[in-house]
Amino acid sequence: MKVALVVTAAVLWVSAAAAATSPKVAHTAEGTTLAQDSLLRIGDFGSGWTSAAATGGSTGLSFACSGFTPKQNDVTEIGSASSPSFKASVVGPIVVQRTSVYASAKEAEKLWRRAVKPKLVDCAVQSLQALGSRGVTVSITGTSRVALPALGDGVAGYRVVATLTSRSRLKTFYDVIVVRGGRSITQITISQFQKPVPLKVETALAKVAARRMGAGGNVA
Repeated sequence: MKVALVVTAAVLWVSAAAAATSPKVAHTAEGTTLAQDSLLRIGDFGSGWTSAAATGGSTGLSFACSGFTPKQNDVTEIGSASSPSFKASVVGPIVVQRTSVYASAKEAEKLWRRAVKPKLVDCAVQSLQALGSRGVTVSITGTSRVALPALGDGVAGYRVVATLTSRSRLKTFYDVIVVRGGRSITQITISQFQKPVPLKVETALAKVAARRMGAGGNVA
């Protein structure tokens, strides 16, 4: 199923112009370790899940895309890490996580206030639309917020509903969950074909990530 294989590529905000506003990068051993420690692991999922190395390396987050370029170049990223791609079946869910650690909790909070806004769903849309370069026809049918409960030092969720067509035609639910904890911000991308992932599953994964980032708030 070609569509299922390429959807994991849409795990980052798409932005040809993002470089000009991306955070400064000065990675440290501590920052890298904090980023790696925040990531989901295969043991966090139930039986039957598999994992595979995700594409794209460990480049950090950049909250920018065409039409949305919040200022980011006055914060410093000191570490970043990416999880493997976790998959329950050929129709999903498919889960990928990416974390950036910043020089201070104050910097992470400043970036969050600027970047985690309703307009961010447009970046999720553009992430899916970028699959067109891989031979997939993308038809966006709706966008919405994901109604996550308060947790960690901040949480937000965005959903894009689309039809992806290649050798097959599949309705796709593409969710992006963003969580802040201490000096870190993490992005968990959760996609599934045919039906959305249950909210309780997305909430549970967000809580694990928040707890591993040392976030305050409700992470039990």
